[in-house]
Amino acid sequence: MDEQKPLILVADDDGDALKILKLILNRAGFVMESAQNGEKALQRARELKPALILLDTMMPTMSGYEALEHLRADPELSKIPVILISAGNPFDMVPGLQISADELLTKPTNVGEMLSLINKRLGRAP
Repeated sequence: MDEQKPLILVADDDGDALKILKLILNRAGFVMESAQNGEKALQRARELKPALILLDTMMPTMSGYEALEHLRADPELSKIPVILISAGNPFDMVPGLQISADELLTKPTNVGEMLSLINKRLGRAP
């Protein structure tokens, strides 16, 4: 892992989306690791201590909302910025705000907006 580049953990059950996000994030100067459900996202977050987590809300085994609740309850992980991503209506993401998501994005995701939010949360200039 390149220590110069911030590590972003992306949790999404869509393998194609993960491949595309990896290309985008790598080109933007980030290292990306992935998990395909909320349970694995928690395991990976504990192992990797990422700089930021992109968390899909609709995943098998454990939803993004449930994973976010666990992240916020864990003292070692609670301060990691989390951006929730949902294919649903933005109003469906209100639970994410109540659980303290840092940002919300809807699918299809605007790449520029996503990178802007990531850079903002990491305190990096775009």
